[in-house]
Amino acid sequence: MKQGVVSGIIFAALAIALGSTTDVFPAPELAAPPLKIAAFNVRVFGPTKASIPAVMNTIAKVVARYDIILIQEVRDSSETVVDKLLLEVNSLVGSNAYQKQVSDRLGRTASKEQYAFLYRPAKVKVTGTYQYDDGVDSGTDPFQREPYVVRFHAKDTEVTDFAIIAIHTDPQEAVSEIGNLTRVYDAVKQHWALEDILIAGDFNADCNYVNGDEWDHISLWTDPRFKWLISNCFDTTVTATDCAYDRFVGAGIKLLSAVVHNSAGIYEFDKGMSKADALAVSDHYPIEIQLAGKANITAQNVLKPKHSFSVECSRSVSNINDIRKIYRAKTPDKVANFDVEVLYQKSGAMLYVVAIKTGVTIPSQHIEEFSNKFPDVLCPELISAAHAFEDSDALNEPTPIYGIQMSPHSTYDLAISCRLQDPLTCSLSIQKSLTVSPPAATSSAGHLHGPLIG
Repeated sequence: MKQGVVSGIIFAALAIALGSTTDVFPAPELAAPPLKIAAFNVRVFGPTKASIPAVMNTIAKVVARYDIILIQEVRDSSETVVDKLLLEVNSLVGSNAYQKQVSDRLGRTASKEQYAFLYRPAKVKVTGTYQYDDGVDSGTDPFQREPYVVRFHAKDTEVTDFAIIAIHTDPQEAVSEIGNLTRVYDAVKQHWALEDILIAGDFNADCNYVNGDEWDHISLWTDPRFKWLISNCFDTTVTATDCAYDRFVGAGIKLLSAVVHNSAGIYEFDKGMSKADALAVSDHYPIEIQLAGKANITAQNVLKPKHSFSVECSRSVSNINDIRKIYRAKTPDKVANFDVEVLYQKSGAMLYVVAIKTGVTIPSQHIEEFSNKFPDVLCPELISAAHAFEDSDALNEPTPIYGIQMSPHSTYDLAISCRLQDPLTCSLSIQKSLTVSPPAATSSAGHLHGPLIG
């Protein structure tokens, strides 16, 4: 029985030691900062809009949030507004903090547009560009504005080599153009022998432009290679509409594995602005996503993370002697082969009895065996909770903690704890150890149409 006191002292000493050293030795980062990516349709971004200082300042502040941002709907025959924006951004955050990569002017009509990527060269390098050619601009070609592709190298990100396909679809041809993006992906994949690709931009993929059964006819939606990272539940518009026009769609194991949990969303740049001032900037919100920075495996190798589920029965055991039978058992079989330990208060009074079993594959089976040995201790609801949790498979789900790459072990550890002082309640903990490991690079992240991904 002294072992509980000793282990408690060791734990306390360890906690004190750790606490006393944090001021001397700075805590290591578990991973490099994430790479922040955005796509922003700046409605009719031309000389008129660029001449309004308040608007340009707002756009520059949006750009400065990200390491890479795709600007769409650049309409400027003089081809000067992107340079003006770049100057504004660099004046805001520091000289040469951002560089640009801009497409040719694209489109079937006289009102042509450009795709512009602004990026931080300290975080990424452009290693290639590719202009998708869909043939003569005759009206029978697949795209109003052909997709433009930029390839990036990011040395501090889990996925170091990836490309972004920029697209702004014709709203009246959205279903067809979105479907044809699978062909663009395949062309880029073949051109660079690269699978890790993010498709980004204003897809016009909602409301009056894509609805109902039309989704089943869009190969980009039905093809399991692609994951829709901005789902239909988002509203990417500044106006009173509720439409998910702007999207990220990802492909490639490394890229999808690197997407930071819950990082896909919109940025509401109009907080504190009037509706008129916001619409002067754009009728779209930027969409954003993050790619995980490289994990610090050296730091993580000293960690032993655990994932657990705990539940307490609030109903008290009617007789304390039923609890005492646990630590009074003479042989292991009398306690269902659990290890038993008593925890004491400083005064020496018994506080808890804890029964522990490690390395089990079916937790509920062992909990029921324990309950059969001590039928008046565990309330039936605890056993029901154990079954429900086991059936949920929750401990096998990925653990979305930034920077920690973990995979679950195949066995569980159990702890049943009962109080030896009022209230005489018992609790149950089911725990699974996790192995710290590098990101998986051999299994697909799957296909998801849900609201957010991890």
